[in-house]
Amino acid sequence: MSRHDEPTEGTDERSIHFYIIVGMVLVFILAIIVGMSFEVLA
Repeated sequence: MSRHDEPTEGTDERSIHFYIIVGMVLVFILAIIVGMSFEVLA
């Protein structure tokens, strides 16, 4: 792991973007699961 001397603000911003991306992926997967379940029920 390469360590860079960066201000904490940069790392916080990165972690926020990371959580946003993870959240979007989880919502996307959840939507697919819900859509598949609706197709099965239909």
